[in-house]
Amino acid sequence: MENEVPEREEEHAGETSAPVTEAAPVSQVVELTNEQRTFALCAYLIPVVTSSGFIAPLIIWLLKKGEDSYIENHAKEALNFQITFMIAVFVAWLSFFVIIGALLFPAVIITYFVISIIASIKAYKGEEYNVPLCIRFIK
Repeated sequence: MENEVPEREEEHAGETSAPVTEAAPVSQVVELTNEQRTFALCAYLIPVVTSSGFIAPLIIWLLKKGEDSYIENHAKEALNFQITFMIAVFVAWLSFFVIIGALLFPAVIITYFVISIIASIKAYKGEEYNVPLCIRFIK
């Protein structure tokens, strides 16, 4: 046994030794199909393109509920976002009577388009995304 220690020292004589730590477990990456990515993308993008509001995310969520968790999560997030947006538009419209709506309404619309585009890109890339400033009606 005494002979083993000097051999190891000779093998690593010129190297600096760092403390050995165990590597963290690698998170399991799930490959998504094109169908999953497309449904998740559509949940965010169809309402923007067609002005259908919460109808498209609701249909996608109801179709994929319990079947595919990735699509279901994005459809719920898009549905919550659309409902929150409708409430924000209503508040901005009401505030037109006190002049603040002139500033609030364009801000809501711009934020809607920016968040929709960001969420669509993240969904298509296969990333989970929680929309900021969104009320979680459906969990």
